Amino acid sequence: MSLSLTKIDYKVFLINFLFSFIPISFIAGNLILNINISLFIISTIIFYRKDIFTIKFNELDKLILLFFTYTLFTSVLNNLFFKPENLPEDYAIIIKSILYLRFLLFYFSIRILINKNVINFKSFFILSSICIFFVCLDLIYQYKFGKDIFGFVTQDINRKTGPFGDDEAIAGSYLQRFSLFVFFLIPLLYKNKNKVFLYLILLASFILVVLGLILAGNRMPLIFFITLIVCYFAFHKE
Repeated sequence: MSLSLTKIDYKVFLINFLFSFIPISFIAGNLILNINISLFIISTIIFYRKDIFTIKFNELDKLILLFFTYTLFTSVLNNLFFKPENLPEDYAIIIKSILYLRFLLFYFSIRILINKNVINFKSFFILSSICIFFVCLDLIYQYKFGKDIFGFVTQDINRKTGPFGDDEAIAGSYLQRFSLFVFFLIPLLYKNKNKVFLYLILLASFILVVLGLILAGNRMPLIFFITLIVCYFAFHKE
């Protein structure tokens, strides 16, 4: 993908920067994450607004549209007609449901950009992998010294929070969401014909992520991660 100083390359650079920054924005907190996703959606709409009306919906698109429509419909229905009479008027649920639609826009933004061959997934995989290794090492550091490198002190001896702060026990779900990209990236970058060394790197990465998930204290992300890895190597042996 060319990155010469042309107008369209500025668009490509900005889109890929915002997309690749998502793993980092998760660590930075909800405010940064929401700003990042909003800027990504706005940039896509501004740069590729003509393609929005030409997208052809597949079966998955229709299911996702149906899901969000159902969510919004039930929220409005429950908030307006099935609310207890003793409660004051409150439209917080409706507002949250409307704001939740940003993830629908996020999904279709990615769909459009993939069709236009704009997104550089390699950069996203690299940053995701760096963040995964950082979170795992930070969890190990917090386990050994009682606080992470940012000074966050763990409140629960059975659950480490790492760089997500004292009240954000989401390290496990974060590792489960982004760790799979590590195992896509390593074979992509590894060009040596010695497969034994490749397997050792993959094994070391697997052990590090599993250790991070154990220290995070979240059982379900650990189960999901192992299931995903088994499926990945079962269907992508090459």
